[in-house]
Amino acid sequence: MQKLEYKFLFFIPLLSFLFFIGNSTLVFAQNDIYQHHTHQEGERIHLEFLENTQSKTSFDELTIYEIEKLTTYFVPIQSMYLNLGFEESAQWIRVKIPPHVENKIFYLELEYPLLDSVSLFYKDTISDSWHVKHSGDMLPFYQRDINYHNLIFKIPVSKDSVSYYFRVKTKGSLQVSVKLWNESNLFEEILGEQFIFGGLFGIFMVLAAYGFLIGSLLKTRSYLYYAMLVLSAALFLSVFNGYAFQYLWATAPDWGNQALPFSIGVLTVSALNFTQLFLLTRKHAPVLQKLMQFSSLIGGIVASIVFIGYYNLLTQIVVGNAVFAASLVLYTAVITRARGFAYSRFVVSGSYLFSIGILLAVLKSFGIVDTTFITKHGIELGTVFYLLLCAVSLNDRYTLQKNTKKEETEDTEQEYKK
Repeated sequence: MQKLEYKFLFFIPLLSFLFFIGNSTLVFAQNDIYQHHTHQEGERIHLEFLENTQSKTSFDELTIYEIEKLTTYFVPIQSMYLNLGFEESAQWIRVKIPPHVENKIFYLELEYPLLDSVSLFYKDTISDSWHVKHSGDMLPFYQRDINYHNLIFKIPVSKDSVSYYFRVKTKGSLQVSVKLWNESNLFEEILGEQFIFGGLFGIFMVLAAYGFLIGSLLKTRSYLYYAMLVLSAALFLSVFNGYAFQYLWATAPDWGNQALPFSIGVLTVSALNFTQLFLLTRKHAPVLQKLMQFSSLIGGIVASIVFIGYYNLLTQIVVGNAVFAASLVLYTAVITRARGFAYSRFVVSGSYLFSIGILLAVLKSFGIVDTTFITKHGIELGTVFYLLLCAVSLNDRYTLQKNTKKEETEDTEQEYKK
């Protein structure tokens, strides 16, 4: 193996170490926030979780009046995030809002958008009666208090301390973290986040247009497959972050719920097809080629049958397959680079970051790792770097082939002159 490959193989564990050290650091930082939290607006607030005092099936039938009698069974969690993985039964969560000097309207934001049904219960301190608000991606988007991809509830905050109860039920990964906002801070945050994600999807559109344009001009399928990969990545991230439900199918919550396994399946198929074509696996790695075809078949089948239901099962299948596919893409890139294909050197780094982002997102979805900035946004960061480095690799390969063809032409001319 060449010296460059030795350096690369040293670089992979080093980067992995830095990733997980950063992740662990943020986990400890969260615990420190938990101890010194001041309930300032825009900050995450403490969660209290109802312990399983009865059979889990009964949690679905509990009413707010019964919950009121079980207040002593709510226990604080040791993190700002609650992550139960794929938990289908309803869960009850309590947050306590401290008293404020004057009565105001505040907002509670749930940062994970892919929750099917969320009901917020709170008691009016004057009439002593319970009020309830409903949200989630199983309801039409227009029924939300705030036109936003995350779930936001408008709440009254008084001079007295008030407890708010969330009933959360979802077929997917059950992840809850709550922020308290005042109006001015909330809309500043919304504008800033929309600017960032607008820029992100703008990059995707530019890269897709670049792939289609160059592929059409040069009549090269690699660029066209790359453009499809970019569009499938944009679709997945828009679904994963709730933007697709907000802007594309706001009145179709049933499809919005099926869109996640569909988009994961489409992204898996696109990434595997691009890798097979770009790295010429049929010629240089036939065994990996067959494994990729098998993984691509699974992704395609799941994407085709999401309409039949079984959301939880299909999501877990397609997520597991996505991890397998990402591992195949990374391993194939490493193998081809080690065998001397210089144009794959950028794909190696991009595939590594992409695989790490997917792995962290999957581990977070199953509740295996804590929610931190890295586990929450690693999939976006990994995808962007992967797509950018794939574009560089495509250009690198084209330049290399052009130079090789030019050298062959010059050699032929020299032979002719002799």
